[in-house]
Amino acid sequence: MVENFQIKIVPSKILKQKCEPVKKEDFGKALDAKMSGMLKIMLSNNGVGLAGPQVGDPRRIIVAHASDVDINYLKMVNPRVIERSETMVSTEEGCLSVPGYFIKVPRADTLKVEYNTPMGEVWQATFEGLAAIVIQHELDHLDGITLLDKSSRLKRTRYLQKRAKLNKKISRAIKKMSNI
Repeated sequence: MVENFQIKIVPSKILKQKCEPVKKEDFGKALDAKMSGMLKIMLSNNGVGLAGPQVGDPRRIIVAHASDVDINYLKMVNPRVIERSETMVSTEEGCLSVPGYFIKVPRADTLKVEYNTPMGEVWQATFEGLAAIVIQHELDHLDGITLLDKSSRLKRTRYLQKRAKLNKKISRAIKKMSNI
């Protein structure tokens, strides 16, 4: 079964929902295939991470590029933070669900996470630097938090107004083209 994923853009309601854990009976090849599809859409959009709600799946699933150097991709199911460093780093982040928006976000420099593989195995891993930042960003998505929630009300409002104007222009253009 090949899914046709479409990245959800703010203000899509699913991006504000807290995700549900994947149930024991849902682990297996179908979940693994779905997450492989998520990796493909992430890579085709030049992303470094993607969470379930960003493709319309309300479950606690994440795919990510795990290393600053190696080509190593992660599929994380029901991830939970076990430990995080007190050392914080603040880097500019973007998001496939908030196109054209960038903001500096303080994050823990090191993160230890326990998660399941799509087949149900339990793993633990420690992430540092960019990988730790990416994982924390995706974990936010699982809790219904987007980059807009990390910014000031003024910046958030301006972005959403700009986005609404753009959406209206796109809708008018599509309507105009369909009348041709």
